[in-house]
Amino acid sequence: MRAAVLERKEPQHLLWVYERPDGSRGFGFTGGHSHKNWAEPSFRRAVLNAIAWTAKADVPPGGVEDGFSADDVMAFLK
Repeated sequence: MRAAVLERKEPQHLLWVYERPDGSRGFGFTGGHSHKNWAEPSFRRAVLNAIAWTAKADVPPGGVEDGFSADDVMAFLK
């Protein structure tokens, strides 16, 4: 199923957020199981932004920076 969806170039949800009527927040996320994804700065930034938003912390205009390079991340995965 996944391969067929990718071949058809259908949009896929990676991350979604929800704010409940009582003000509490949560997010869902897929993609963390593929370790090479974490080498992509925009991938890490999206997850960090979601964590910060869920915690009701300020998210900077350019997003949360983690200070790691792709090489740094890949070194952890070896």
